[in-house]
Amino acid sequence: MLSKTGYFLLQCLLVLISPILSFLVALRCYKNSISHVFFVVFAFYFGYHCAFFYDISFHYYEFSAYYVGHSFFSIINNPLVFSHGHDIFHVLVKYAISLVSTSKEVFGGVFCAIHFALFLFFFKQLREAYSKKISTSSGLILITVCLVFQFWWYSNFRFCCAVFYFGGFYLKYIRTRNPINLLFAALCPLMHYTLVALDAALVLELLYKYVFKAKALRYIVLVFSLVIRSFRIDFVPFLVKHVPWVRENMSYAVVNSESRKIVLKEQEAFREGGNFVYNVRSYVLLLLGLFLIYFFKRCHAKTNGKYLPAFYMFLTIFTLANFGYADMHVYNRLMQASMLFLWAYVFMVSVENAPILRHRNLVLTLILVLPVLYFFITPFAQFRNALLYPELFFGNFFMDWTGNESEAGYALYRKFR
Repeated sequence: MLSKTGYFLLQCLLVLISPILSFLVALRCYKNSISHVFFVVFAFYFGYHCAFFYDISFHYYEFSAYYVGHSFFSIINNPLVFSHGHDIFHVLVKYAISLVSTSKEVFGGVFCAIHFALFLFFFKQLREAYSKKISTSSGLILITVCLVFQFWWYSNFRFCCAVFYFGGFYLKYIRTRNPINLLFAALCPLMHYTLVALDAALVLELLYKYVFKAKALRYIVLVFSLVIRSFRIDFVPFLVKHVPWVRENMSYAVVNSESRKIVLKEQEAFREGGNFVYNVRSYVLLLLGLFLIYFFKRCHAKTNGKYLPAFYMFLTIFTLANFGYADMHVYNRLMQASMLFLWAYVFMVSVENAPILRHRNLVLTLILVLPVLYFFITPFAQFRNALLYPELFFGNFFMDWTGNESEAGYALYRKFR
């Protein structure tokens, strides 16, 4: 068994020779905090060589046009800089990168590394469970937690970072019961303005707990949201009309009513005609997670323990997602955020009740194997043309390779397939 120093030096050597090998070794030793450092190093390597997916291309265009060669004060006084929204996080990140490099590879690498570092912040809040010896079924549930957000979601840099940031501090609050963590969690709109929705969920949770004190109320609101969802009512025009802050932060395609109709029509066509295997992924996560909770209850496992607030947060965010169902982007993003809390809760319950579930481990493993394979394979199949390059998997930082050159064209093409 290597000492911490020995393991660190081994990882440094592996990173120089083969980052993918370093990553695989880090996965094997995922409980070791040193491994987390090399997860982030591999994320930088991946983002460096994998070029761009979706919004990263547009972020890089803005970076090149509005940041490179400009002072910080000229940047923040340029209204075009805030065309994505009045959140400051991405502005600070892009400005910091501009001080070091203008390379698109470095830009992609830093974005991917920050995304993964914030995911690790969320992940480490589960360490009191994963630091123990866990069963095969609990291990599969933990893998699912890591697969809720597909790897290419780092392109949705602001949104994903904000969700991991919020989720990390909320789970930390559950662990420590220190209210200061709720205040930190509430700062997530500084990373993406639309995640004022998570602040709304946080306020609702506090109201449910300290004001209304009626457990049935949250389920009544959930049922009402499902009714609203069935009618596909679009609340965005109402918010744009009556809430100036929303109007100022929304893009032209959202504010303009005619453009809005075209966008919603395209989204509906995508829902009906898009790839079924990819489109149902969130629903499989939802139904499987709820089924496992039911299974735990049938096994007389304790499901109302310390981490129950994570389940309640899932319910509240899922409720808000249903209200936004008319807009596919709003719904999909909030749905993904809710799944993160659902599966974190399922994992903590499975570990907490390990003695009770010990004799059900084989059954749980058989239930989970195929879905976990599905969650793992689908994102890689979706972007196989951008990933199947020997240089990406067998190269290193010294390789003279400029990436897969997929960039925006192929990525946007795949987005609407």
